Amino acid sequence: MSTFIKTSSILIASLMALSVAGQAKYDKLFNKAEVSYELGDYKKAQSALEKANNKTSKKLGKQNKYTTNYFLSKAKYALSSGLLFDFESLANETVKQSIAFNTEKSQAHGLLSLSIGELYIQNGSFKTAAEYIDKSRKILKDGNFLDAAATARLDLAKAEALTGQGYFNQAIDLLKTTEKYFLGKAVKQEAYADEKGGLKTRRLSDVEIAKRYDDYARCLTGLANAHRKQGDFNNADNEFQRAAKWIDKNLGKSAIAYVKNQILYSNLQVENGLEADGSFDEHAGYERALNNLKSRHKSSHYLGAEVYELHLKRILLQGNTSKYLSAQNEFDRMIKDSYKKGSVYSVRQAAVDFDIKLDKDKVKNLESSANNLLASNKNLPRNNQTTIQVNQFLFDFSVGQKNYTNAEAYLKTCIEIKEELLGKNVPETHLARLQLANFYLDYTNKLQEALKIYTDSYLAVVSKEIGPWHYQHLDILNHLAVLYELTDKYEQAGLTLEKASDIARTKFSPDDGLYGEQLTKTANLRMKIGQYEKAEEELNIGLKVLENLRKEDKWKPTLVHAIETQANLFGLKGLFSEAEDNLDRSAKIIKRADGDLGIDDMSTAQELSSLFIQLGKYSDTEPILDALIAEYQKLFGPQSLRLIEPMVNKGNLLLAVGDYTEADKVAQRCYQIALPIYTENSTKTAPVQKLLSDIYYAIGDYPRSEEYIMKAL
Repeated sequence: MSTFIKTSSILIASLMALSVAGQAKYDKLFNKAEVSYELGDYKKAQSALEKANNKTSKKLGKQNKYTTNYFLSKAKYALSSGLLFDFESLANETVKQSIAFNTEKSQAHGLLSLSIGELYIQNGSFKTAAEYIDKSRKILKDGNFLDAAATARLDLAKAEALTGQGYFNQAIDLLKTTEKYFLGKAVKQEAYADEKGGLKTRRLSDVEIAKRYDDYARCLTGLANAHRKQGDFNNADNEFQRAAKWIDKNLGKSAIAYVKNQILYSNLQVENGLEADGSFDEHAGYERALNNLKSRHKSSHYLGAEVYELHLKRILLQGNTSKYLSAQNEFDRMIKDSYKKGSVYSVRQAAVDFDIKLDKDKVKNLESSANNLLASNKNLPRNNQTTIQVNQFLFDFSVGQKNYTNAEAYLKTCIEIKEELLGKNVPETHLARLQLANFYLDYTNKLQEALKIYTDSYLAVVSKEIGPWHYQHLDILNHLAVLYELTDKYEQAGLTLEKASDIARTKFSPDDGLYGEQLTKTANLRMKIGQYEKAEEELNIGLKVLENLRKEDKWKPTLVHAIETQANLFGLKGLFSEAEDNLDRSAKIIKRADGDLGIDDMSTAQELSSLFIQLGKYSDTEPILDALIAEYQKLFGPQSLRLIEPMVNKGNLLLAVGDYTEADKVAQRCYQIALPIYTENSTKTAPVQKLLSDIYYAIGDYPRSEEYIMKAL
């Protein structure tokens, strides 16, 4: 070999070594930013990232191999810092940079699309996340880049997006398949073939081991969370515990993977009835999760705000004011010190303040304050999870204030945002529409609109995805049964009540107050569809449960309702003495209670006014009915279906005391309300028709009396 060739080879080798060394130096600069990010110190991470970009741009040019990663990191840091508009624009810029440098069909761009999809999962934008993941899969498949590792990562991300959209069955299937791959990779050493084809083993680096363990932990938690969101408590509980034990053993309790699992496991227990003073499982608990997070990370980590919020709500339920204020001050200080003004965290901080004000009945200007918060924050996009949270608060607040027009508007806003974030026709958006259907049934005349939602959303979509124990399932079934009863579909109402009763029997323990409460609800509706024996059976069981809890203040309102429901049943059976005894007992419980039990007087008046008339309590009943009718007209309008029952009772009361003229006026008005809602042939119109028949019979107009009694029959 000539001296020239030798010298050239040495020079080339030296230049290559220098190039590798230079690249290693730049990698370290970007890795330094990433270390700060992982700790939750986003200000420091952003500073280090800009420093790394400045150095690489000077040496390698404005657009170089690090440029795409720079914009991706910048987008990630903006998201975790709560700068959502910045995140959106930076994500778009990352895509542009990648297409320019890598080309749109390259493996690098395919993997980048997956990374962006994972960021949108973190943002709760599951529709956009799914689109990026699908785009990534297509690029990798078309370019023949789709190996086992890429497939597993795509499937894991897709399963998380599907869980967010409510496609639980598909998500669970994907996660079960993907788990096998990640379990096989969660090792400290692996076999490889040497140059001669021999099989050898090598120990992986600590960084690689941690990454593989984290991937497997993410898969385990994803599977548990999919079961949780589906409403499969037993499988979710088992999977959360399995994940927690594995993560604790291999990564430790201070690992982000453990904290994420801990938060979601805590949510499972709260959603399934863990009482305010109840104890979390050893691998759950918001306060523990917060402490675990802070042991190795900054409290400003994006999980910190979430766990602070959940922890504060839990303390508020417990009524521990001093502990709440201490934790709130700590949370406020963290937000102020860690994030830019105008970040989404400032909105979330204010939303926590709304909860405490509502708890303390400081409701003046609360609605306007919440609306101003959304309107004044220029960095807060309309379509994001925090805006949903605030609008949901405003909905609950408006219902509590009996401002149903505003409540409907806030709920529709939530649905509109979910359509954009999750997808228009995905199960989770249908679940939001079912909340609107429940609202229509509770507070409006929109029975047909409600029926369409239950048909299109529950029967066609949601019922196929959620399990019996899903936290909204019983509420949906209770409302659906009411709708069937209102629309004279008694057989369907009965079948729906059977389904609700079956779920209650399996979901609740036999001594759980929630079980007694549910049995009271089903019994009350069974009475309306003529299933008196089943109603009596369920009431007896429910009352036995609630009697054992009678010394606990929180169950006294439920016990009172059950006793009064039984009084109504006694009245229907003609057992007036027993009905009187029940009413006396419920009155004593209310009188002896420490403070207001929070019983809805209007609802009680509506349910008991018929019984009062049966018992001959005319003087007691008249002012109750007058107040009830006036209040219902004010709240629901002069044509509300809620006026029919109290007005029929008012008419019967006037008939009983001989005031036929006024009784006829009330009955005629009631008839005009009932006809457009129920039609002339509905059983819901029959009580009005019978009242008119009785009035005309009393005044001797027998032909008209016969006309209306025939209509009623």
